[in-house]
Amino acid sequence: MAGILAWCFLAWKSIKPLDEVKAHSDEGGSLVIWALTGTVLMIVSMIILQSVEYAAKREASQERTPQR
Repeated sequence: MAGILAWCFLAWKSIKPLDEVKAHSDEGGSLVIWALTGTVLMIVSMIILQSVEYAAKREASQERTPQR
């Protein structure tokens, strides 16, 4: 969720005319940092969600398997 919020903030900040923002300016660097932060947060959250789902499936399969 934090990654999506970072991307929303980036979109809100980039509404201004993009002709004024240069890639090597402070504002351009700030937008890149926000974009990277949002992307990294979304990737990390997807990894966490996948690992939780895998653990839940593994636990469910162990409950179905009888113990010897």
